[in-house]
Amino acid sequence: MQIEAEKPSFKNSGHVNLKNIVWERSEENEVDYYLAHRNITLVRVVTPAFWIASLVLIAVYTLIAFELMHRTLAAFLGASVLLTITYTAGSFNPRRSLNLRHSLNLRLTGKILLPQPPSSWV
Repeated sequence: MQIEAEKPSFKNSGHVNLKNIVWERSEENEVDYYLAHRNITLVRVVTPAFWIASLVLIAVYTLIAFELMHRTLAAFLGASVLLTITYTAGSFNPRRSLNLRHSLNLRLTGKILLPQPPSSWV
């Protein structure tokens, strides 16, 4: 059985083979649960989001350093620019749009989805 792990700002793991898949339990509605363990290290990737955030940070520091704007207003301006870019550009990229199913899986299983193995494995 193979899995693939992905996370924003990290390189995908590719297909990773799972070994030692162990049956955990069955429920009344004929759903079987299996356990498998594998350590996966994801490598960070510099994405356009990093460069956009860096440019906004430098722009805010420039506004503050030359006293062109009050530092509180400059901070609010930088935050609003980043939020605007996040919500507009994020909606054009379907992989970055909010999906309730994936956000729950990210919290519970690290966004690693395991299909149910065939009943012949038990």
